[in-house]
Amino acid sequence: MQQLSVVVIEDEYLISLLLNDMLNDLGHTIAGTGRTVAEGLGCLASQARPDLAILDINLNGEYSYPIARRCVEMELPFFFVTGFAHDGIPRELGDVIVVDKPYTQHDIAAAIDQTLATYRGTVRAAQHRLAR
Repeated sequence: MQQLSVVVIEDEYLISLLLNDMLNDLGHTIAGTGRTVAEGLGCLASQARPDLAILDINLNGEYSYPIARRCVEMELPFFFVTGFAHDGIPRELGDVIVVDKPYTQHDIAAAIDQTLATYRGTVRAAQHRLAR
């Protein structure tokens, strides 16, 4: 597995720490972290371009979909993590991989591999749906 620079957007502090540890154990670096939509958008705007983003869907009652849409615009691979149902994901983001909490390091590694293997098609489909 290649070493990636990853942005982690997760509102729960302990889960964020655990995910960061998992990513470090997998050989990746953390390019930035955020706990809100504004912080997530800021990470994407102010950091050197990361290789991947991991987005918690529910950020303390606020949805991370604006960050996801920005990732689509940037053609940045990303996937969601969530402890909630998937039925509220907007149609244009419906092809994005979702990892359910609680997850393991193996789950995160598999999601990274799958996201990188499929992101071009996923991003193009989402860009097409956003353009409508």
